[in-house]
Amino acid sequence: MVDSTSQERQDGRIRDHERIADLQAIEDLAISYAHAVDDHDWARFEGLFIPDASIDYTASGGITGSP
Repeated sequence: MVDSTSQERQDGRIRDHERIADLQAIEDLAISYAHAVDDHDWARFEGLFIPDASIDYTASGGITGSP
């Protein structure tokens, strides 16, 4: 049994407020990514990724590598 202070729910679903916060964080990241690319701000672009990230744009004719 899960007590009322636990962050987990017995049905495995994410609480509504947590889901909204997650969706907002994803939206903010996507907007930051777009602005960094549009502004050619590669330092800001690189800062959006974890240090050991690897990106692959070869499916659209681009490059692959680290940010």
